[in-house]
Parts: sequence; C-alpha cells; structure tokens
Amino acid sequence: MLENIFKAFCIVTIIFCVVTVVKKFIYSCKKTNFFNHNCFVIIKINDCKNEIEGIIRNIIWKSLSISNGGFIPNILVVDNGMCIETLEIVRKLMNDYSFIFYITNENYEKIKEKVRG
Repeated sequence: MLENIFKAFCIVTIIFCVVTVVKKFIYSCKKTNFFNHNCFVIIKINDCKNEIEGIIRNIIWKSLSISNGGFIPNILVVDNGMCIETLEIVRKLMNDYSFIFYITNENYEKIKEKVRG
C-alpha cells in the first residue's frame, strides 16, 4: 500500500516536472514583445549625474525581475535643469536602449496639459 502511494507520488512529480520544462521551453522559444508602448516610467531630473545611470538601470532590472524577464517599461527622462554631464549620460543610455526617451520640462508640461484637457 505504502509502495503504491510512493509510486503515485513519483509519477505525479515527474509529470509536473516535464510539464514545467516544456512550458519554459515553449515560452523561451516564443517571440514575445518585451516592450509595452503604453506604459511609461517618468523621471524628472534636476542634476544627478552621479546617480542617474544607476536609477535607470535599477528601473530596468526591477521590471525584468518582477515580470520574470517579460516586461520593460518605456522610460521618459524629463530635463528639469540637468547639467551637460547628466545629459550626456542620458544620451548614452538612449543609444544603448530603445525604450529610453528624453524631453525638456517645457515640452513635458505642454503634453501634460493636453492630456489633462
């Protein structure tokens, strides 16, 4: 009796493992869109050249971690009076990642007003 229960448990465990492996394989083979064009993280920056790259990379990795590698939001960097060094870092990140965008505070406020109506 105990032997039959153990065999049933082993069979169920093996089936579960096989199904899990197949699901992960299929998911990894699928061409999925990792970018959601409707979702933006907005970062208003004054002057933080020492922190900006870490902040942006942290947002990217946190999003990937939470979504198990399946989602990266668009990141909108709003220039609220940043220095040239900070702007250069943001431009470098924009060249590295297609989902990072830059806008001046004046243009951001105009867009915000249009959205609010």
